[in-house]
Amino acid sequence: MPELVFYRRAKMKVLLTKIILMTCLFLVSQGIVTAQNETDTIKVPAKATVLKLTVGLKVTPPFIIKEKGKYTGVCIDLWESVAQKLGVVYEYKEFGQSEIKEMLTATENGSIDLCINPLTVTSERIKRVDFTQPFFMSSLAVAVPRGSSVGFISILPNLFSLKFITAILLLATVLLVFGVTVWLVEKKKNPEQFRPGIFGIGDGIWWAASTMTTVGYGDKAPRSFIGRVFGIVWMFTAILVISSLTGSIAASLTASELSSDIKSINDLSHKHTGTIAGTGSDAFLLRNKIAPYKSDFKTIPEAIHALDAGIIDAFVYDRPVFDYYASHEDYDRGIAILPKKLSIDYFSFAAQKGSPLLPKINPIMIQELEKISWLGVLGKYNLSK
Repeated sequence: MPELVFYRRAKMKVLLTKIILMTCLFLVSQGIVTAQNETDTIKVPAKATVLKLTVGLKVTPPFIIKEKGKYTGVCIDLWESVAQKLGVVYEYKEFGQSEIKEMLTATENGSIDLCINPLTVTSERIKRVDFTQPFFMSSLAVAVPRGSSVGFISILPNLFSLKFITAILLLATVLLVFGVTVWLVEKKKNPEQFRPGIFGIGDGIWWAASTMTTVGYGDKAPRSFIGRVFGIVWMFTAILVISSLTGSIAASLTASELSSDIKSINDLSHKHTGTIAGTGSDAFLLRNKIAPYKSDFKTIPEAIHALDAGIIDAFVYDRPVFDYYASHEDYDRGIAILPKKLSIDYFSFAAQKGSPLLPKINPIMIQELEKISWLGVLGKYNLSK
């Protein structure tokens, strides 16, 4: 009987041992399968989604130029350098020439991720969008029809201006000094051409004037060695003198053409002034309550043609854009750009309020602007002056 009990207990122990071993093997196998599944998950990641930015722009030479379907310009060069360092993929979305308002709205509501047009930073716009670091300082200028104020009557006041009178007196003084000097040297050895007394001084001034203007009648010429040496010196000196003085006189006589009758911002309120709706120049005119003015032009060439045709008296816009059209198109003969600056503007890119792009773009943009190559970019588009 005791042997039977012992046998049953031993058999029970063996059975329990097998159960425990099988349980352990089962748990170990489950752990291996789980680990294998996790390993497989790591080795086969989900396919990453590449985010493509939508970049808005509008043709605005020389900042954004479109030729044969390809974009170039200051803004394009700057943005593509920044995008390369950011490592982003992007596509351009072009807005029409008259769609500046639509482009700003698209930036505001996030329809486009970034606007790289040269947008003027204004107090009104900064309420709607966020701006990047400014990359260009511009100014508003006024274009008027060339010749609208030209004529003898407009030039007449400048004939009595201090600048013109000073230039004439300086020219007379130079002629008197050199004329008297050559007369003193030549009056004894060449009395036939440089007579004694007051008439001889006149002979010297006549010689100096004819030599300076390269007329060279030949009726009077120094014969002595010193006189001829002095004559050579005067010939080369006269080239510099006549160049600088005629430049000063010409500038004085044409000052009215460049200044027109627009002396201040308030003078624009008495003119039929034009601009393009939705632009920084449009906002400038509104802030200064300048009216009446016409702002339904769709393109710069259209406005310039209206100016040339007399539909408007003055056109207000960004000076760099004026300069571009004046140098690349046949507009410089019909319009004159006044030297007066109406305001100083800063151009920037823009994005939706709170956009995560700008904190990434700004440091890279500043680095690009600090490079000496940035001056080369501006020079390439004639904006380095």
